[in-house]
Amino acid sequence: MRLTSLLLFVLLMGMLACSPEDALPLSPFASGFARDMDSLRVEYQEARLSDAMVRAGQLRQRILGAEDSIPAPRLAELYQYLAQLHFHHLVYVDSVDYYTRAAESLIPDAPPDTLLARQLLCAAYNGFEEFAWVDMQVRAQLGRKLLQRAGLEESQLYAELMMIEARAIKQYADRSMEMELRPTGWSAADGRMRVAIELLDRLHSNWKPYALEHRLILLVRFAKPGEIRAVVDSLQVDFDADLAAGTRPFGYPERALGYFHAARVAAGDSSARDSVDYYYARLLARPGIFMTQQLQEALFQRRRISLARGKFVEALAYARSGMFLESCCPAGTDTTRTDFALGCNRRVSCIHYVRSLGEVYQAWYRASGTPPLGDRATVYWQAALDGYEASYRSFSEQTVLSKNLDLGDRLIRGALVASLSDAGAPKAERAQRARMMFQTMELSKSLLLARELLALRDVDSTEQPILARQVREWEVDQELLRKAYTQGFDLPLADLLTLYRLDRQLARQSEAQAANPDPRPAQLAATAPDLDAARQTLTAAQGLIEFAEADSVLYVLYTDRDTTAIYLVPRPKVLAWKDSLVAMLAASKPAATDRYIPVAGSLYRTLIGPVRSALRKRTELLIVPSVGLSNLPFAALVSDTAAGGYVELPYLVRSHDLRILGSWRTDRQLARLREPDEAIGPAPRVGVWTNPDLAGYLVSLADQLLAALPGDHFHGQDNRTTFLERADQYDWLHLSVHAAGNPLELHENYLYLSPGDSLNGLFISRLILPARLVVLAACSTSLGFANAREGTYSLRRSFHRAGVPDVVASLYDINAVATQVLLEEFYANVLAGQSFTRALANAQRACAAEKLGGRMVWPGNWAGLVLG
Repeated sequence: MRLTSLLLFVLLMGMLACSPEDALPLSPFASGFARDMDSLRVEYQEARLSDAMVRAGQLRQRILGAEDSIPAPRLAELYQYLAQLHFHHLVYVDSVDYYTRAAESLIPDAPPDTLLARQLLCAAYNGFEEFAWVDMQVRAQLGRKLLQRAGLEESQLYAELMMIEARAIKQYADRSMEMELRPTGWSAADGRMRVAIELLDRLHSNWKPYALEHRLILLVRFAKPGEIRAVVDSLQVDFDADLAAGTRPFGYPERALGYFHAARVAAGDSSARDSVDYYYARLLARPGIFMTQQLQEALFQRRRISLARGKFVEALAYARSGMFLESCCPAGTDTTRTDFALGCNRRVSCIHYVRSLGEVYQAWYRASGTPPLGDRATVYWQAALDGYEASYRSFSEQTVLSKNLDLGDRLIRGALVASLSDAGAPKAERAQRARMMFQTMELSKSLLLARELLALRDVDSTEQPILARQVREWEVDQELLRKAYTQGFDLPLADLLTLYRLDRQLARQSEAQAANPDPRPAQLAATAPDLDAARQTLTAAQGLIEFAEADSVLYVLYTDRDTTAIYLVPRPKVLAWKDSLVAMLAASKPAATDRYIPVAGSLYRTLIGPVRSALRKRTELLIVPSVGLSNLPFAALVSDTAAGGYVELPYLVRSHDLRILGSWRTDRQLARLREPDEAIGPAPRVGVWTNPDLAGYLVSLADQLLAALPGDHFHGQDNRTTFLERADQYDWLHLSVHAAGNPLELHENYLYLSPGDSLNGLFISRLILPARLVVLAACSTSLGFANAREGTYSLRRSFHRAGVPDVVASLYDINAVATQVLLEEFYANVLAGQSFTRALANAQRACAAEKLGGRMVWPGNWAGLVLG
């Protein structure tokens, strides 16, 4: 009986939730609102977007101060239409976010499927500005499946959800590091777009030309020429008919045809350039307010053509027109001033138009050699850099990786070039350009990790570690579901609903934090640091060298308290030497010195040699490698290529203690978690985990460590369980385990704590650990998926994200016996009072000097362990 009553109650509540608001008595004010909403729906469905925008704006003005008189679902629907209209308008993109959030606050916990589906469409649209391609897909797919459940798949709303899902899949595939995923993604996107076009055709919808336009843009990526030509011909017929009749349906065949011919130019067919010019010129001449994206694309393409033709004044005009179209400049801006564009920053997206001015001036300077043009380029690049981080409304992992790969990559590459000092430039100007290069390098690394570490300051023993752990668990669950989705671009409805719930929980937590900001000053500014600030943090013994790469060049910046130097090195040659050196060091047998010395010496002379004299005054070197150098064992480079045995070689580690950093500012964040002198202070409590497979090799290391310090040793089949339950009870963690990583796939890093029992790096990063030191006595734990801007997603990074400031990890596979010998010496040095950095360097020096046995002289046995 109870079950029957419960089912009847659920059925009744569902009927009430799905009942139209018209069934309720409405006031005259609310009735007028309802009639205008009906008109708004019709105007939107018929693609009369200008009329719909005017009506929606009037409705919004009319209800200001009287929102309480409108039923929440109807008010939410108005905000949803405003969000949709602003997405298609694409001038005030922040309004998409504003109205989507406003509608979200009015959505009940058990909303009607149609209301929630439209909200999910708005959320998908809102993700476009943040490049949140996976989130857009799962939101749109959830909306579709809710409509299917309600029997409403033959609706325009369903077609709109299908279109944005297809566009997001296309964008995701475009940027995938896994090349084999791209055609799969493009095919999946095309399948969805074709379904949307067929549905719009059955509905006789005016939105069909819009869908055809986006399908052609997709087909250019992967389809056969005949298939592309068929769509091109169809659009050409529509375009010619529109010109003859003077009609303008919602859709932009000029844009699609221009895009098609631009792809031909990009593929090497310069004869198509005139066609690009023609169609985009036609698009620019077309009136209408709902074509901002299309007009911006036309301006971008024509700017590229102008640059290719050396017409720099024309290119500047196109760049400025894009800025005006985006409404970047405040009212009353004096456009006669040459630097007026520096004040055109009304919204964060405007930095990319400032960047485009920098690109034009940089190209003009290269062509003419006129110094003032180069100076002007530098000014615009600097302005774009200053606003770069502000362009991220959110700092989700997906947003950072996607934006860095696209917009960030263009900015970083251009700013690196613009920051090069001219040999004849005044000293003050060279210093300014050095500051700009340092800022550019720092912005190109670990942006997300810097923000994650900044958030860790809010979590300590006196605050809310339980809530913080819960948030991290939600994030991991969210990431696992996203990953499951990308395997086939599909999830069951139940999983999609779970993902939606996680999204809402995390959004509410973020809003709660924003409403109650921490009154303490931030430990690190949100923007990238200044070079002068970085130099002030260095001790008299320290030098800092940072690398960045773009195209065929490695950019190098060295600084200490007295000196700053910038130089360039050839990237392909250096990376080839690096690969050769790593292959030799990772081999099972030592290489002959006549093979080793030329490679290790060439790397030293190229990467370190230009600042060798400055380094003679320093004893510690902080290294921030670029992603291409992330697996280079700098300790094994040799400063002299004279022949000799391995015992005599002048390794870099003989003269300098080395620390490897993800970026300077992430290390500043980690520094606050260290004791000032890195000494052990009171005896730390140590947690040791040993994979039973390695007990014969490394269990004695654990015994020696625990003979000197209090702690526990875990070496059973339940290691994974004990680690997750007890890792937060120790000051040091030592893990003698196996490891594996996938350099091509995000978060595919694993620690094998016992046979067949793995722990993914994601689960490590969701922890909040008080440990100051983690030693990973495992293979290749410093490697993983490499993102050109964010850095390497390694197990070392996972422990940093968990709050551990110092991690010892390996760059390649080192045999267990050598690992044991080296780490025994490392721990002996630490227990004798040496810092972690000095302890590892001294252990490596002892190996190189044959103090720990003849086998340990070979640098392959000691150079691969790094601290950072």
